[in-house]
Amino acid sequence: MSGTNVFAGWLEAGMGPAFPEEGPDQMSAGRVPDLASLDHIDACTLRVAFPGWRIFHDTDGTWWALRAGQERQEGPESLLSRTLRATSPLALAEKLCLQEWLDELDWEQLAAVYRDMELPGAAG
Repeated sequence: MSGTNVFAGWLEAGMGPAFPEEGPDQMSAGRVPDLASLDHIDACTLRVAFPGWRIFHDTDGTWWALRAGQERQEGPESLLSRTLRATSPLALAEKLCLQEWLDELDWEQLAAVYRDMELPGAAG
């Protein structure tokens, strides 16, 4: 996945819903927007798009997203992170989109991603 904008690829592949006409002020909580099309991504935009996460940034520029639940250390459920960090809001948005997508998989699909160590449809 290095060197590619995975977020944009998910949206193009239909792996996540997008708002073609809506900006952050018109977003509904719980609907994942096409963040790549927004002029500006900030903590407020991310909080509206991902209401199940507590989103903030440190003074050193690190962006964080936290959610409740127990973090699994091994097995397929270890893909379901409870703590994410990134160097920019766009990088955090990419990680959040991946987590939202993984959250929607049933157990067999999640196990397949874990076993194969790749996303379905990913060019390798």
